[in-house]
Amino acid sequence: MGFAHNNVLHKNHFRKDWQRRVRTWFDQPGRKQRRRTARRSKASLLGARPLKHLRPAVRGQTIRYSSKIREGRGFTLTELKAAGVGRKKALGLGIVVDHRRRNLSEEGRDLNVARLKEYVERLLVFPRKASKPKKGDCTGDDLKAETTRTQLVLPDPYVHEKPRKITDEERNFKAYRALRDVGISPQDIKKLQEAGLHTVEAVAYTPKKTLCAIKGISEAKADKIISEAQKIVPLGFQSATEIHMRRSELVCITTGSKQLDTLLGGGIETGSITELFGEFRTGKSQICHTLAVTCQLPTSMGGGEGKCLYIDTEGTFRPVRLLAVAERYGLNGEEVLDNVAYARAYNADHQQQLLLTASALMAESRFALLIVDSCTALYRTDFNGRGELSARQGHLGKFLRTLLRLADEYGIAVVVTNQVMSSPDAAGAMFAGNDKKPIGGNIMAHASTTRLQLRKGRGNTRICKIYDSPCLPESEAQFAILASGIGDPEEEE
Repeated sequence: MGFAHNNVLHKNHFRKDWQRRVRTWFDQPGRKQRRRTARRSKASLLGARPLKHLRPAVRGQTIRYSSKIREGRGFTLTELKAAGVGRKKALGLGIVVDHRRRNLSEEGRDLNVARLKEYVERLLVFPRKASKPKKGDCTGDDLKAETTRTQLVLPDPYVHEKPRKITDEERNFKAYRALRDVGISPQDIKKLQEAGLHTVEAVAYTPKKTLCAIKGISEAKADKIISEAQKIVPLGFQSATEIHMRRSELVCITTGSKQLDTLLGGGIETGSITELFGEFRTGKSQICHTLAVTCQLPTSMGGGEGKCLYIDTEGTFRPVRLLAVAERYGLNGEEVLDNVAYARAYNADHQQQLLLTASALMAESRFALLIVDSCTALYRTDFNGRGELSARQGHLGKFLRTLLRLADEYGIAVVVTNQVMSSPDAAGAMFAGNDKKPIGGNIMAHASTTRLQLRKGRGNTRICKIYDSPCLPESEAQFAILASGIGDPEEEE
């Protein structure tokens, strides 16, 4: 009698020998391990067979991993056809085939075709019967040749250029000649240089109203200058891959402390603004003095191979500290001092004017670092009260925008120090953790790429915290102020 519908099964008498009719698989992990061991032992007995199958070289699909090359699932039919390898033949030679994959670029296809050809040229196929070799099998001395079981390595994704000397054409190249060749008169070019625009990039980045404010530059002439400058400097969209490749070539300047460099991902990043803020005696000026020397080191030692511009607003610059740091790295003290261009700023307008002079110096020589110590000290004295708050923030925003433009044009690292103020709201709280805030407001916060908070530790030890960064996690590191500059706390002991 059969069973219908969802009724209760009657007379369901289960016996103790139910294991004979039910198959279990409780030893599945053990079976998997035994199969893997059996495959390895079988591969070792087969002699010269490669340990791994040949797979194509592909790039990751995401922006983060698109610059790296990894092994793909299998070669496409187009790649096999271009290499002269049949599909069935490839399966017998240890070449993995993926009929679903498609080639989206000629570079990737050519790379895998060359990989297949190199594999086939180096491949030795032993006959199953030495007395009856088939077509394509090795015979004679090839059977006694030395073999290896290692697989082909993946190609290097980066094209490395050998160091070369700068040609006379590159040394004598003047970007303003490009503007002169398209019809911009030398008089107009001189006016642009007097206004602080020493490169074509500076002209392309400058708004139209700023050019019209220059005496002798009309609106029609400003349109022509901007149009010709933007033809030389690309200002359109670029792929994220190009931006990633360009950022991978950025140089980081060491701070002298390994722990601090690890916190910053290698050191002070070029092409951006790094802000140091904290109370007095937290090591802001000491870090600036150390960076003024380390930026002159070669890139292999964590330097930038360039000079340093130092704008001092508080009168804390001491050349003796530079000599001590130079002695630590084995540099000539006189040459180190000659490579540091120092200027003292006495008011906010003078501080802004010094950036125009700095732009002219950068156009003539190689600079790697620009230091402003301190960036906001003069603004606290030149602008008083809430009535001048709007004017102060506008002037500060213009100064920071000029710093960012210099970092973009010349690829230098910009380091600014900032003062702090007490927060009245946090001071009244019982469990207030940190009642000190950097001054400058949102203008300063948005202009700085990386913000580092410094505070005091025990003895000569100081603590640096990532306060804000687009790519670095919030973390802390300790460093020490030594007689030879900034270093790790262990060096002091």
